[in-house]
Amino acid sequence: MQVVFLDSAPSGSCRYTHHGADIHEYPETVFMDLADRCRHADVIVTRVMPLRREILDYVTRPRHIIVPAQDAERLVEGEIAGQLEIQVHLVDSDPSDWPSFKTEVLSIVGSLLPKQ
Repeated sequence: MQVVFLDSAPSGSCRYTHHGADIHEYPETVFMDLADRCRHADVIVTRVMPLRREILDYVTRPRHIIVPAQDAERLVEGEIAGQLEIQVHLVDSDPSDWPSFKTEVLSIVGSLLPKQ
C-alpha cells in the first residue's frame, strides 16, 4: 500500500515503511506536482492542499483520503469522493500538532492494511 502525505511538517521529503505501507512525505505540494504525487497512491493525506474533482478523476487509484476533520469540507468534495468510491477518513487531532496528527493518520493507515 502506498501512502502519500502531500503537506507534512518535516522540512524535507522522506520515504519509509510503516507496518508494510510505503510512506512518502512531502513538506508541501504545489498544484503542478499534485497529480504526479498522487498517481500511485492508495491513500492520500492532506492538511493544506485541496483535492478537487479534476485531480480525483485523473488519479484513479486512491481508495482513501485522510484529512483533518476541521477542514474536511474545504479539502475534499465529499459528494465527488462518494461518486468515485473513495473513502474519506477524518482525523480529530489538530493538524498544526504534527506529531499527534501523524500518529492518528498512521493508526488509520494501519487499520487499512490487510490482516496477516
